Amino acid sequence: MGAKCSEMAMGTPSQVKTSEALVDEEEDDGEDEEGEEEEDEEDEEASVKADAEKALKGHLVRGKTAAFEEAIEHATSVGIDEDMIAQAESKLKQHKVLREREVFIEELPKFLKSEDADDETKCQEQIEVGKKHGVPETHLQQLRERIEFIKLGRDLEEEEVQKANEMTTESTRRFVTSCFAGRALTHVDEKGKKVKVLCKLDPAMRKLRIEEEAGGEVCTADLASVQACAGTLAGLGETSPLTSLSDEEQDRSIALRAAGEGPWLLLEQRPELHAEFLLALAVLGSGNGEEKLASTTSMRSRPGASSPTAAAGNVGEISVMLESMEEMDEPTQDSKEKKDKKDKKDKKDKKEEKEKKEKKDKEEDGDKKDKKDKKDKKAKK
Repeated sequence: MGAKCSEMAMGTPSQVKTSEALVDEEEDDGEDEEGEEEEDEEDEEASVKADAEKALKGHLVRGKTAAFEEAIEHATSVGIDEDMIAQAESKLKQHKVLREREVFIEELPKFLKSEDADDETKCQEQIEVGKKHGVPETHLQQLRERIEFIKLGRDLEEEEVQKANEMTTESTRRFVTSCFAGRALTHVDEKGKKVKVLCKLDPAMRKLRIEEEAGGEVCTADLASVQACAGTLAGLGETSPLTSLSDEEQDRSIALRAAGEGPWLLLEQRPELHAEFLLALAVLGSGNGEEKLASTTSMRSRPGASSPTAAAGNVGEISVMLESMEEMDEPTQDSKEKKDKKDKKDKKDKKEEKEKKEKKDKEEDGDKKDKKDKKDKKAKK
């Protein structure tokens, strides 16, 4: 059966909604939409925070410092936990220090090759920067060694020049005195065999002779033609017996040349005597020729760097040797024997003088007593 017209137009009572019902339905729809928007905002905020936290927890690598700083700023703005932000800031700080340390170490070789490396103040500034960045001591030591080299190469002050002259003169005197008696050395032959030898000067100081203790001659040359330098700086080559010596022995080695002959490789007994030998030959002999005079110990601060060469009598240029002789207080064997003899003689003289004085005092006391006894006897009479 078909529907009525009135029902078609208005609907059945069960189908027709009142105006109040329509209003309620619209309000419910609005509330649902607002709830959905709030949920979307909360989800979006949670997602943003999660991304920010993930960025802070990420591994900080080289070249990403600026991005990590931005991540910290963003995390702060979205309200990430303060402890997490503090940890991220600490990580960033440590990364910067590590990066600065790496850059310092990478740039150090360039600095050491630059002109700035010849400036003591700039080297010291680099040391302070390195300390600030926690650079290992092994790297800073390169700068300290460069400073020591700069100090060795600087112009001497008047007081230092005077001291250099005095020490050079005294070293030469000790050398001559020891050679008159026979200066004990060790000769290293071409096969690396070590033989005890004596370095001698004739009374006129014209000839220098190296002879074995057994009497065999190693070399004889005019003193004025003799050149001497540290063995490691003599260009002896890889096949030289020098390479078979220990580092300590190499520091005491001397290469001797004369009138185109040699070299003869010698070992001094102690480092200070090594320096004494080189100084004396620079004054008395022909200096050190084309080679460097400075000791191997002082030259290690800058391998391959140039050092002053010494000509005969040129005291100012050989003063670079003086630092290795600061503690040269021990006398040579010859001077020590003389000192011992003198001490014994002094003791003997003092003892004899004391005995004479005691004898004299005793005699005077006896005379006084005799006079007193005579006086007493006379008084009794």
